[in-house]
Amino acid sequence: MRVDFRLTPEGDLDLGPQQTDANGNLLYYQHYAGLAALPMETTRPGDGAVPIRDAGLVYLQEADLQLIKSRVQTDNPDWHWFPQVGANLSDLIGRRNNPATAAAGKAQILAALTYDNAFKAEDITIDAIPVGVNELLFDLRLTNRTGSYRFLLTLDVTIGVTNFYEA
Repeated sequence: MRVDFRLTPEGDLDLGPQQTDANGNLLYYQHYAGLAALPMETTRPGDGAVPIRDAGLVYLQEADLQLIKSRVQTDNPDWHWFPQVGANLSDLIGRRNNPATAAAGKAQILAALTYDNAFKAEDITIDAIPVGVNELLFDLRLTNRTGSYRFLLTLDVTIGVTNFYEA
């Protein structure tokens, strides 16, 4: 089962809901005088109290879609520890909207999604369809253990703007 940290639309870590005790009371960390080095749990918010929250998580299809989106939006070497993880779609900026550009985009997306065995190539189908003079639609279909679903994105080859759609 694929599990990942939940990211905001901007790519930042998204915090999960505030934790509660067995009675449903919200929990906070509170530093007390004399015990400054050791925060204590409390159900009373006060000065300096910090809500106890874990990082949000995503599972299965939502985790797959988040991974696809982050890799498609990445240019190499944006991630220092994973220098080949991105699709480099910005490389298509300025190219003509023709079958060669569509094929290059498909190959770059497939390489990003199969890097480090994140997905199997046989589980991915990518079609590229021109939907305007300067715009390509990439139709990604993924079939794996979490199900079968589509992920659509458009790329404007003149300025590099991408838009994502869930189908």
